[in-house]
Amino acid sequence: LHAYLPLVTADMPGREKLMHLKGNRAYSFCNYCLCRGIHDGRAIYCPFTPPEDPPAGIVDDTEKARKAGYPWPSHNRWQLPLRSNDDFRQNAGYIASDPGHNAAQRKTGIGGQSILHHLSSIDFPRSFPPDAMHLFYENIVPNMVRHYRGVFFKPALDTSNDSWNVQPAHWTQIGQYQQTSRDTLPASFGRAPRNFASHCHEFSGEEWKQQAHLFLPIYLQDILPNDHYEQFCALTQAMN
Repeated sequence: LHAYLPLVTADMPGREKLMHLKGNRAYSFCNYCLCRGIHDGRAIYCPFTPPEDPPAGIVDDTEKARKAGYPWPSHNRWQLPLRSNDDFRQNAGYIASDPGHNAAQRKTGIGGQSILHHLSSIDFPRSFPPDAMHLFYENIVPNMVRHYRGVFFKPALDTSNDSWNVQPAHWTQIGQYQQTSRDTLPASFGRAPRNFASHCHEFSGEEWKQQAHLFLPIYLQDILPNDHYEQFCALTQAMN
């Protein structure tokens, strides 16, 4: 009888430690693809469409351009250069044999061999899927709602004519509906909801999950434009 470990789940920092990745300190910081990031003078980020105004000095300095990977390519999000198990293990072995090779670590995003390297059932990186709670309910859903509330950007925009921008009065009303329905919600639906308008900034992942699947599809039906509402419902169905 043999036991095989096919999947490993964790939040992003935990996943990077288990896979022995460098994270956002490397140019190829994505766990799943080899797209090279761009250093904007403060941090490394990876746009699918690169900026048209590179930092001063890169265009005319061959050495700086080489280190920065300039000229920067555009990436087709449907055909990204994905990492493979064989290449990942080969690069990890090479870096482990020469731990001081910082250039290889920054280029590949790999810090060395993972503690799970010797398990043949593990596929790097396919055995390390994103954690659903952190991906959906502490990331995508609250960010979508920030867009709907017009507070995604800081400082928040004073006025917004975006069709998906739900006015504060609607959020206040939604919060009041939830507040008055607390005593009537069956326990099988989970914890009673808190007032959305007053507490959405401090929701846990569990509360965002409840909002996304139970409440917001109802409350937003006649408030969001139809195409945006259908997209939101499609998102909740995909998360299910």
